[in-house]
Amino acid sequence: MRSPINRKTKLHPRWDGPFVVLDSTDKDVYQLGTANGYILENLVNVDRLRKLNESERRSYIGDFWDASSRLQAQDQRARAQGQLHELDVKLRKATIANLEAQCRGERAPLDQIAEISSQRRQLERELHSDSTPSATPNAHVPAESTKRSQRPRRPPFRFREA
Repeated sequence: MRSPINRKTKLHPRWDGPFVVLDSTDKDVYQLGTANGYILENLVNVDRLRKLNESERRSYIGDFWDASSRLQAQDQRARAQGQLHELDVKLRKATIANLEAQCRGERAPLDQIAEISSQRRQLERELHSDSTPSATPNAHVPAESTKRSQRPRRPPFRFREA
């Protein structure tokens, strides 16, 4: 389990995880990953980690981790990226097979390429719709103050020509 750095209040969970230790250094810093294969980018110091106790181990046997919504979103994003990569590989193989058939003078249908491309576009749309924030970051700022004024700015006095 890992203690989060930016815990907002004492009502937020003290521990996040569980995680699998993937690698360690001689400076007591660990590389962590989730059970589903997502690798956390930042290394974690040993002071922020603790082992699961026996009751926690029993509770995580069926569903390995009950993580925060942020980690679940990262895991879902990693799974979608993996699916996108698989579709890219299929599309590449289908395109190469189609080009080889054209070089041999055979008629090569584009149905398979069109089907894989549509699946890829649909998955990209889903991934993009999941990553868009629900609220705008400057929702509290009025729209008029975010626009730049149309009046040309004067240079400071010392930079003006005489």
